[in-house]
Amino acid sequence: MHPVPLPYSSECPEFPANGPIGAPHIIGSATFSFHEEIDQKNLRLADGLVTHLYRHNPEVAKAFFDLRRAKFEYTLRRTPPWYTISIARFGRMIQVGYIKEGEYIQKYIFLLSKVEKKLIPLAVEDANAGVSTTRAASVDAFAKSFGRDLLYDKDWNEDPVKIVSRTSMWTKLPQEEGYGEIDRLQEEIYGLPEGWENMTDEQLGIPQF
Repeated sequence: MHPVPLPYSSECPEFPANGPIGAPHIIGSATFSFHEEIDQKNLRLADGLVTHLYRHNPEVAKAFFDLRRAKFEYTLRRTPPWYTISIARFGRMIQVGYIKEGEYIQKYIFLLSKVEKKLIPLAVEDANAGVSTTRAASVDAFAKSFGRDLLYDKDWNEDPVKIVSRTSMWTKLPQEEGYGEIDRLQEEIYGLPEGWENMTDEQLGIPQF
């Protein structure tokens, strides 16, 4: 019996189902159980992130992948034994993982590519496994597990027993209502350089904060 391909949803044009591996795909709701016939070899962190955020609120997912917005933060606090989920972006730098008692116990660092919105692996720090590496294949493997857990747990749903709080924020654009000094400062610190739309990922380089 051949495994069933991982179905991508085409419900949002900003996250096309025919995007390359590593770009964000919304996973069809019928596959959330991940029964053993589903082929998961192409599943990546970006798929778990966009599916979790989009199922919670489409605008949150769009803001996370919108490089015009200098900063993005999403925090999901859960009751023990579940860890707090942190999803953040500072310019092109993405930092996601699990937090316990205010400290990261698993942290994955990626770069968001400008054109395809692919996640480029940079580093992983896993206190539970005693792993700290910048080897791309290892970062991808650990982060894939985090992305799969986001889908398994289905914590975009509001569960009053499990979910303590959920917060999200992102930099407003100058033309948006409520734009203020904090947004201007975030642009100054984390924003991409002028003319970034016409630059390649290589020209943008790795940000240093």
